[in-house]
Amino acid sequence: LARIDAALADDDRRLAIARAAQTHVAENHLYANRVAAILDRAADLPAKPLPVAEGKPRVLFVTHNIVQHGRFGGAETYLEAIRQHLGAVEPWILVPETRKPDGRSFLLYDRDLAVRQTIRLARPCEAGLLTHPELEIAFQKLLAEHGFAAVHFNHLLGFVPSLPIVARAMGARTLYSLHDYYPLCERFNLLGPDGRYCDIENLPADARDIGLALVQGVDPDSQARRRRFWRESLSAIDVVLAGSEASARLLHILYPETGARTRLLQPPVNRVEPAARTEGGPLKVAHLGNFARHKGADAILDAMARCAGQPVEFHIFGRIDPDYQQPLEAHAGKNVVLHGPFNGGAVPAALAACDVMLFLSTWPETYGITLSEAQAAGLVPIVTAIGAPAERVRDGENGFLVPVGDGRAVADILLDLAANRGRLDALRANLPAAPGIEGTDFVAGLEDIYRGMKLAPLPASETRRLLSLQEFGQFLDSPSWSGRGGFGFLAGGRGIGFLLRRFVAVARTDGMGMAVRMARNKMRAILHRMRMA
Repeated sequence: LARIDAALADDDRRLAIARAAQTHVAENHLYANRVAAILDRAADLPAKPLPVAEGKPRVLFVTHNIVQHGRFGGAETYLEAIRQHLGAVEPWILVPETRKPDGRSFLLYDRDLAVRQTIRLARPCEAGLLTHPELEIAFQKLLAEHGFAAVHFNHLLGFVPSLPIVARAMGARTLYSLHDYYPLCERFNLLGPDGRYCDIENLPADARDIGLALVQGVDPDSQARRRRFWRESLSAIDVVLAGSEASARLLHILYPETGARTRLLQPPVNRVEPAARTEGGPLKVAHLGNFARHKGADAILDAMARCAGQPVEFHIFGRIDPDYQQPLEAHAGKNVVLHGPFNGGAVPAALAACDVMLFLSTWPETYGITLSEAQAAGLVPIVTAIGAPAERVRDGENGFLVPVGDGRAVADILLDLAANRGRLDALRANLPAAPGIEGTDFVAGLEDIYRGMKLAPLPASETRRLLSLQEFGQFLDSPSWSGRGGFGFLAGGRGIGFLLRRFVAVARTDGMGMAVRMARNKMRAILHRMRMA
């Protein structure tokens, strides 16, 4: 008591004792100290040789669609070139079952497109989810059981953005190919409900969330919540592959931290040799690829109407969206030729007989493979002045740049070229000698990146203990970025059935005591969310 009385009477001494205690705790008793002690002990353990496997490293490509499932675009032909030509690693593909699009079924293909596994979920993987525990558990099992050394995310549409976090935690190297702007906005082409581009690069920094929220039709807080989690997801990506400076620049506006990990790699193009042009006849104008609103279909129809009765003939190669089938058929046989869909990984031979290519996308495309394919075939391009395609055309020298949606400007150019073939020849002479890169060069560049990642073949491993996203250090108050609280805990595969199966699995591997503690913590989290609602 005398010592206590003395300490109470001596303010300086009491303060010194308190500060000494604080310093001692800060230096010896924080969680960081515990982790350091664990790591020191682990470093002293005898090293065990890592398991090795024969053959090539196996890479899992996660994608929303493949050419063989139909309705394909640039992302699908990109992956098809990889599947056909990649030699340094063994590519496998995980894709939603698009022929039964209920969000529950996923197919695992090997490089020969033989189905190796089917994942069937109890609850669908719906748009707007950030996490789907049942899918994450299945994904962990798949990575371990098939020994994937790396996961290359070709597109996450149809999946959840938590998967890169899971892949990194499982020890896989990770890549992400930027085919559109899905990390920035669920409307991955940045077009709003009215079909207009949000012009994100010209918005003030404090207005970007509001702009993207208006595009998506949600409140700004929801968009910010989505972006925060995507930042966590992209932090788990080792290499981001961008096809152009333009697309990389847009990504870095919202995620500047990805700049140091972004590599430019142009997608592969297919070629058809230029054909000899005949004198006379109409000016032949081509559209190559999907004929859809976001590809400038309305501007093309406007140009067709303005060129009616003139020596201008339009050739449409590719799939036609249902909304445009009847308007195009109304023109067919007059100044429009419909060639129909073509196979992925090939360019229609008839393209080479055309003179001009229309690339009138209403959104800032990340590359534009068909532009390079048309240039290689000797076609002079007319391109909207937006995105990566505009970087590859010099207005008035080797093509033309026009405003988005301006069918009149397109028609004026076409009528001028139809009347002045000498100008067309001069423009054609200025086309790039080697537009784009061949599939073999693209794959060689990709294999260089894989070699830099030092991938090694891995054996299959056991999946005795599987982890939740929370155990990977990610905590969300709702599985969806566009909703909070309430009964949202039941979404995304976290239903009662899943929780019961999880309880049984933990009880078997870690004992009933651990299972009961985890169940108790889960119920507390659910009650907390319900109070927030």
